[in-house]
Amino acid sequence: MKTMKNWMMMLIMIMTASAMTSCDEDQKLAFKLDGEWRGDFGMNYTIDYRGRQYTFDSYDTYLVFYNDGIVASHGWGKQVDYYDYGPYEYQYYRFNWRIRDGIIHITYPHNPELEVTIYDYRMSYSHFTGWFGNSDISFDLRKLTGDYDWDYYCNDYSYYSRTGWSYGNYPYYSNTRSTADSTDIKKVNAEVEDGEEFTIVGIGNRYMNNLNDEE
Repeated sequence: MKTMKNWMMMLIMIMTASAMTSCDEDQKLAFKLDGEWRGDFGMNYTIDYRGRQYTFDSYDTYLVFYNDGIVASHGWGKQVDYYDYGPYEYQYYRFNWRIRDGIIHITYPHNPELEVTIYDYRMSYSHFTGWFGNSDISFDLRKLTGDYDWDYYCNDYSYYSRTGWSYGNYPYYSNTRSTADSTDIKKVNAEVEDGEEFTIVGIGNRYMNNLNDEE
């Protein structure tokens, strides 16, 4: 009986030590993730305009990860996606993040369709690259050396419209994907009439678009 108790105590100690090691690793990763990043995060959105759908890809994304505490492995953040074409110059989101057993979970309270899990990645104090979910859809971010001005982005989500586009019915939308090519996208951006309405019918990133295509 005494031997059994000793084995149980040893098992508990091993499990506790393993959990503490995992927690320590998550905290180290969170410390690296904390801060401002910039690069390709695969973001896009789709509109319905004159009965056709057009998808606009973000050319640049800024993200900031705020840690909830020095030893915490979770927190919240802000994200701004910039666009060369389309009715919006940028779209902005607030998100929550958590690292558990090395896996990064990012959720968007007001945009649940953007939720993503990242577990195949490489992260240093200056470079963060990897793949969304279990796909071959990648992202590539680099740490900013200077501070990005986040003061303007104080809401849970927002957007900035280009001159000549109406607001449509943002932010109510569903997931679809455009079949328009880049020539059409540039054309609709250049020839849109002042005040003409459009409708956002999809928002996401290359990973979410790929999942929708497989359904």
